[in-house]
Amino acid sequence: MDGFEPIEVPEGEIPTDEINFAEENEAMKAASPMKDQVATSSSGSKIVMPAAKTRNYGYCHIYEYHMKFSKGKIKYETQVNNEWKSQFKYAYYPAKSMDIAMEVINGTDELLKDPTVKDRYTKEFISFKEGQRVRVAIQKGSSWSGSYSKYDWIIVSMFPVF
Repeated sequence: MDGFEPIEVPEGEIPTDEINFAEENEAMKAASPMKDQVATSSSGSKIVMPAAKTRNYGYCHIYEYHMKFSKGKIKYETQVNNEWKSQFKYAYYPAKSMDIAMEVINGTDELLKDPTVKDRYTKEFISFKEGQRVRVAIQKGSSWSGSYSKYDWIIVSMFPVF
């Protein structure tokens, strides 16, 4: 990828932008209705984060399992439906969630195949917006039916990893 230089960050020293996340999140609420978030990656792929009200994929899944119980701290997990789920630092609105996903997607060329789901892959990278490593699970749009099939990739999940 042109202009991309990997950075070395010592374990436990993940820098964050000097941002007041509470204020920024309120601003994002006004600018972020519950609709599909669409972006183009640095490599030119069209990517969508569905906002459909389902717990199976997309923004609603991410919110329900990885944001709903956030406590404003990193490396935090809690039980959701008797399973341990890592939580984002804050519960973000769709546009901010897409910003974090794109930061991860554009941050690395490494694409790891999910051995359990056909056409599903993951990308993992440090999110400076979130202040910790984040994994994004994406699936080829061509494996979906309906309107999502027109996208190169669909974001099905995203969560902090530690």
